[in-house]
Amino acid sequence: MSGRGFWRHTNTVTYILHITLLQQLAMADRFGEDVCVVCQKMFRTESGEKAVSVQEGRERLILCSSQRGDHELTEYLMSDPLSVHVHESCRKQYVNVPL
Repeated sequence: MSGRGFWRHTNTVTYILHITLLQQLAMADRFGEDVCVVCQKMFRTESGEKAVSVQEGRERLILCSSQRGDHELTEYLMSDPLSVHVHESCRKQYVNVPL
């Protein structure tokens, strides 16, 4: 690879990494630990809504989000975040509605 080609390749890779980082930051902002990944509302103890951590049901959430065309949620879940939290009622409704 010539000097010019090397730097063009390096700039392209740097650009892609920059865009990827910006996308991850945007997803982290939308899908924080204090927000339901389905309805995007913050968890509140006074509302009586039960927040649950999704471990075994992630594959089902990925499938449903993909089928629903919710690409941001699918991408977030496929990035394998350490924890995923949802309102129990949101999760049940999201995965049990026929698509």
